[in-house]
Amino acid sequence: YTDSDRQRKGQRWQKDEEILKRELECNSNNPRAQFYYAQTLACLGRAGEAACIYRKRADNQRGSRAETYEALLRLARLEPSNALEHLTRAANMFPNWPDAPTLIAHHYYSKKNRPATFVWARRACELAFSNGTLFTRKRLDQLRWDLLSASAFYCDAPQLGRKATLMALGKKPSEDKRLRRNFRFYATQEHIPGTCVLVVGT
Repeated sequence: YTDSDRQRKGQRWQKDEEILKRELECNSNNPRAQFYYAQTLACLGRAGEAACIYRKRADNQRGSRAETYEALLRLARLEPSNALEHLTRAANMFPNWPDAPTLIAHHYYSKKNRPATFVWARRACELAFSNGTLFTRKRLDQLRWDLLSASAFYCDAPQLGRKATLMALGKKPSEDKRLRRNFRFYATQEHIPGTCVLVVGT
């Protein structure tokens, strides 16, 4: 973004903040206003205030459950010390949605817990993304396969690791050197009869 773009966006967010704040002064339990007020505060860089409102939205029994789910995912990002609690709650809300399991796998990956990463990444990769979520999940779709690729070796699952690496590369066609190294590693593991692998450009 150029400086003028950022300035315009900032001005718009400030106007949105004023409108949503007035709405919540009249109806403090309005779930939609809570969600978008929290989102606006986050865009303005006020993470602490945003987390407080996301928490209120997550605890609000009214409104869209998909919105509650999204509030929990965002709250996990803003409160890393409580991330697992928020993500587990989201995963229990919609056990067939892969978003929360992917982020739980990423949480464990950041803690260098490869077995837990593998369990949650494999679970995420077995699920289909839903059209019921508020936002598209292109980044998470690639991330879940990437995490499975990174953890399968530690759980003695080279065939699954090879498949995950190919899926990750397919979701993110790029010169990702780490993923390509993973692929070359898995390609040297146990051969699967009746299959062959063609690597282009390596």
